[in-house]
Amino acid sequence: STSGETWTLNGNASVFQPPVDASGPFGYLAEGAGTNVCLQSNDFDTTWTNIRSVDTANYAIAPDGTKTAWRQVDDSSGGTGTSVVRQSLTIASATEYVFSAYVKSDQLTWCAITADSFDANHSQYYDLSSGAVGATGSGGTSRGIASVGDGWYRVWLSFSTTTDLTGYVNIYTVSGDGASAVDLDGTSSILIWGAQLEAGAFPSSYIATAAAAVTRNADVLTAPAAGFNTFPMTINLNITPSALLANSSAISVDDGSSDRAFIYQNGTDWVGYITDGGVPQAQIFNGAVTPLGVPASLTLAASLNDTNFYFNGSPGTVDTACTMPATPTTIRIGARYDNAMQPYASIRNVKIFDERLTDAEVADL
Repeated sequence: STSGETWTLNGNASVFQPPVDASGPFGYLAEGAGTNVCLQSNDFDTTWTNIRSVDTANYAIAPDGTKTAWRQVDDSSGGTGTSVVRQSLTIASATEYVFSAYVKSDQLTWCAITADSFDANHSQYYDLSSGAVGATGSGGTSRGIASVGDGWYRVWLSFSTTTDLTGYVNIYTVSGDGASAVDLDGTSSILIWGAQLEAGAFPSSYIATAAAAVTRNADVLTAPAAGFNTFPMTINLNITPSALLANSSAISVDDGSSDRAFIYQNGTDWVGYITDGGVPQAQIFNGAVTPLGVPASLTLAASLNDTNFYFNGSPGTVDTACTMPATPTTIRIGARYDNAMQPYASIRNVKIFDERLTDAEVADL
C-alpha cells in the first residue's frame, strides 16, 4: 500500500480481472437498474430441478476467480437422453426478458439454454470451443455468446410472453449443434455458474441471488462542476459499450435541467449536443456506434459559434451558430441530466478542459 504495508491474499480472497487493453482497465461500468428473478442463481441444487443430471458444487474456478463453479454431468442412468437443470419462474406480461448463464466446456464442448412454456419454447445452442452461436431451435428475439476469459463464456437468449407467464429456464448439456441427447454414462458434462433472468433485451452484469430476487440500483456517478462550469469547454472520454441501446448517455455537464453539454448515442450514431435555456443549440452526429467491447474516444469541444464533436479524434461538421449553456452545476458520468439513460458501458480517462481545443489538439488526446 502507499503507507508501506505489504498485503497478501488468504482464505477465500480472490482477484477479479476486469476487461483490459493496452491502455489498462476499461474503467467505470455505468448500468441502469436491474433485477435477477432467477432464484439461487449459483446454487443448482436448491430451487433448481435436475433431470437426468447431477450438479457438483465448488468444482472449478469461476469467472470471478473463486472456486464456485459447478459441474453439470449426466446421471449415468444408461442409454441416451436429455440432461438438464431447470427452474420454474413467473414473469411479467408483454415484457422482454433475457436468460443468461456462464458456461465452460468440460467433457462436452456444446451447451444449450432454453426458456420453455412462455407462450412458446425458445432455445439456442452454443459452441464452447469456438465461442460461436449455433443452431436456433425456436422462438427467442435475440441471442449471443461472449468470452469472459479462461475458457468461460456468457450465453444469453431473450424472449417475451403475453399469455403463459409461468415457465422454465433450462441449461442443457448437449452432444453437438442441434443435438439435444447425450450419452447417459457419466461422461457428458459442462461447467456452469451464475444464472440470471432479467427484464431487458441483453444481459447486464451478474446479480447474485439466494432465496429471493435481487435488484441492482442504477449506477449514478456525479461530481460538482465548480471550476468546470463556464465555456469554452472541451469534454473527452474513452467508452467501451457492453450493450447497444436506443438512447444512452456517456457524459453530461449540466444544471439538472435545461442547460447542458451532453454526449450520447441514439442506437445508430454518437452525438454531441448543446442546449441553452432548454433550446437546442448544437446537435452533431459523428461516428457509428462502436461494436460491443471496442473502445472509442469521444470529444465535445464547445464554444460560442464554434462547436464540434469528434469520434476517435476525427471531427464532425462544425456548428458556427450556437450559444452556450449559462452555468452548469454537475458533471454526470454515464448518465444524462436527470441521472437516467445509463449506457451499459465502461468509461475511463474523463478529461474536461477549460478551453476549446483545436482539431489537432483533440487528435492528440
